[in-house]
Amino acid sequence: MERLAVPFSKSANHSETWNSAAWAEIPPGRVFNFLPESSPHRPETLFRLAWSEKGIAGIFKVADKWALARHEGFGGQVYRDSCVEIFLSPDLSRGYLNFEFAANGAFLAGLVTDPRRTPEGGLRGFAMLTEDEAARILVSPSLGFCKFEESEREIEWTLGFFIPFSLLSRHFGVEKLKKGDELRANLQKCADDSSRPHWASWSPLPARNFHLPEHFGKLTLA
Repeated sequence: MERLAVPFSKSANHSETWNSAAWAEIPPGRVFNFLPESSPHRPETLFRLAWSEKGIAGIFKVADKWALARHEGFGGQVYRDSCVEIFLSPDLSRGYLNFEFAANGAFLAGLVTDPRRTPEGGLRGFAMLTEDEAARILVSPSLGFCKFEESEREIEWTLGFFIPFSLLSRHFGVEKLKKGDELRANLQKCADDSSRPHWASWSPLPARNFHLPEHFGKLTLA
């Protein structure tokens, strides 16, 4: 199980670039546990996280090839595109929130209350966030918000995001998070429909299934 101290920062936010002064002072984590079903293409994926009174901000940086983004907006199957993800929970007994972001800023977000798989491959307990809740999630993709087909050129892309604590309050009854509080979490990289598919996580997993909360790592608000 991986552990990470998340620093407090009022300046680090979703719209800052990876090399900005606000993010550059925060040591990056790595999404490096690639599952054996992955193709030989295993893009280096780094992330930085910070928290403030309002929520958690983060930024991923991916050194990619064969990147694609065929979905737009909110609610699509963005895990099929070049995608980065973060799953978060202050109380796993009540489930966790999953946030999945494509390289072009399209995203899917929902509450998972039962991660067991259905015969069709879905989750037994999953509810998509409402449009109102989704509007509170801020996303900043370096490649812009347009769809694009797979390309063989090597690119480096970043995806900044902000998740307000109000979403955790609504779904988990957490009134206010503070220094020393702990969140269970995992961060992932995938690209199911790429010609070079891959699946990787920050905290290691025993199978090709990101929805294994017992294997989530720990984030401590430092």
